Amino acid sequence: MIDKTRIFWTFILSIAIASIVLIIYYYEGEGRDIPQWMKRIPQYNAMINTLTTLFLLAGFLSIKKYRITLHKTFMLLAALTTLTFFVLYSIYHVNVPPTKFNGPQGIKYVYYFVLISHIIAATVTLPLAILTFWLGLEGKFSHHRKIAKFTFPIWLYATITGVLTYVFLAPYYQI
Repeated sequence: MIDKTRIFWTFILSIAIASIVLIIYYYEGEGRDIPQWMKRIPQYNAMINTLTTLFLLAGFLSIKKYRITLHKTFMLLAALTTLTFFVLYSIYHVNVPPTKFNGPQGIKYVYYFVLISHIIAATVTLPLAILTFWLGLEGKFSHHRKIAKFTFPIWLYATITGVLTYVFLAPYYQI
């Protein structure tokens, strides 16, 4: 049985992080001189999301071959790169005004589909990933496997669409 306290704190943490993202999203950067490294954060985040995608795939393939230690390593790396992404994302959006997509109308619909589905996937991934990690670390592998079947594809989708979102916006960033 999954500990109800663990589920409660997973959702509290997830709501707190999602709230921070919403606050940051609606916060307007101060318009001051932005250091060059900070202007490149979207590029860094696209690379980090690509790494996360690779770590997720490697973790999945590792567990399919029953290489548990390797699986744990890749999944920990996926979590660390996701955390790094979140920290850099927060730094960027607190300091830099939002970048608007200014592409052709037909592509704009594709961009918004990718963006909205990415936001939904990333939001859903958060509590699932936390819970999946806790269950794995506690050795509750039957529950871990059940939830990981949902967590993995959603998290993978979020990382891939995160990179696609960057690709759509790349021509409009102020570097």
